Amino acid sequence: MSDPAENDKRNSIEEVQKRIEETKRKLREEEALLEKEERELGRLEAEHEPHRREFHYFVDGEKYTTESGTITGAEIKAKIPNFNRGYSLFLEGGGKDPDKLFTDTDAISLFDCEPHFITVPPASFGK
Repeated sequence: MSDPAENDKRNSIEEVQKRIEETKRKLREEEALLEKEERELGRLEAEHEPHRREFHYFVDGEKYTTESGTITGAEIKAKIPNFNRGYSLFLEGGGKDPDKLFTDTDAISLFDCEPHFITVPPASFGK
């Protein structure tokens, strides 16, 4: 026979785990919405900018300049001379934050930051 107190404890743990997973799911949705809103804000600010402004970002330590307040992964790769299409682009994390894969469709606003990216060759684990 199973102990009712042990069953209650297991059920309680499962409920907390379910709530955690639901909270994580909601957080991912909110982060996606925030990124979308930031891109839209950058686009609107760029349209209403009364004068031309330069924005900066870095790839592998090299400084790049653009007049666009928002830039995508594809646009960044297009500006890198002889970019190896087999490589990936990563947005460097700040502090203890990990680096994040930055795909062709990802976008970042340059209004409040000068992001740093790195190019990474394809990994071949166990070969």
